[in-house]
Amino acid sequence: MSRVEFADEELMALADGALDPVRTRRVEAAAAGDPVLAARIEAFRVARRATREARIDAEGGDALQARIASIARAAQPQADRRAPQSLPARPAQPRRSWRDLSMAASVALAFAVGGAIGYVGSPGEDPGEGAGAPTVIAVAAPLDGTVAEALAQIPSGARARLPDGREMHAVSTFRDGGSALCREVEIVDVNARTAVLAVACSERAAWVVRFSMAVPAGGDGYVPAGALEALDAYLAGIDAGPPLEDDEEQAALAGR
Repeated sequence: MSRVEFADEELMALADGALDPVRTRRVEAAAAGDPVLAARIEAFRVARRATREARIDAEGGDALQARIASIARAAQPQADRRAPQSLPARPAQPRRSWRDLSMAASVALAFAVGGAIGYVGSPGEDPGEGAGAPTVIAVAAPLDGTVAEALAQIPSGARARLPDGREMHAVSTFRDGGSALCREVEIVDVNARTAVLAVACSERAAWVVRFSMAVPAGGDGYVPAGALEALDAYLAGIDAGPPLEDDEEQAALAGR
């Protein structure tokens, strides 16, 4: 039985509680038998919750400091998250090591000045004004050209310059719960202050995008915490294994 595909807009509407009842039942029925679809829905729900919870409404002084501390305390118990790194400088590392208070402060302050998490909309949608068209981001679509070539060759931790001037960072290589070979990547445009977080998996000798999320990125490369939470929710949903070691990664990429 072939998988029913649902547009990101529809899943975002479901996460927001704005999808009509008939479509909601159809999507939920499909998700019950499709863990990848269920993970996509959960990723949008996590991002939506993070947007609501991190928003600061005219808070300042002691209230702002208390809000920052609250965000940090909520994050710290979740040990398996990402370490505090700016996107352009982040090395390959185990996923889900959480960031420290300075990252929480950056997130809080970003919301204080009106920033917000940018969900990816329809495949290929511009993540922000002046950002330019993303290079890669059609979910369920195979990659080709320079991106696929770089994805098949560069080791985790390495970077490749794309034809449009953006930089692709290979974060890690891992296998999902079905043993498919997958890679987590970040595509960063520092000048436009945008980034795309994506996961692509090897399927029939092609790299197919399974997850993508366009987010704003500050000049220092920081990305809102909710974006990484959404990615982590997706990775948990597909039962992502630990990052492959260098020799394992090299053999896996050569043998795909």
